[in-house]
Amino acid sequence: MVNPLVPTPFDILVSAFAVVVWVYTAVAFVSAIRNRHVTGGRFLVWFLVIVFIPIAGATAWFVLGRDPKGNRSDPEAYAPKVKT
Repeated sequence: MVNPLVPTPFDILVSAFAVVVWVYTAVAFVSAIRNRHVTGGRFLVWFLVIVFIPIAGATAWFVLGRDPKGNRSDPEAYAPKVKT
């Protein structure tokens, strides 16, 4: 007789996968928020894609949405723009 209070290995695997997807989506969302080059309408589109298509949207953000690697290491690219 199977105890209904003890999760099966499949339940544990599905739960672990759900946690991994949630963390991956959260990391993509935080990355999009911290990216100063994506603002306004572009941010709204990326937000909707990341939230409503979690795995594909987060992967698309990391592949297509972020700045090229050269710009991320440039401190001037992220410095606040001061109007004179």
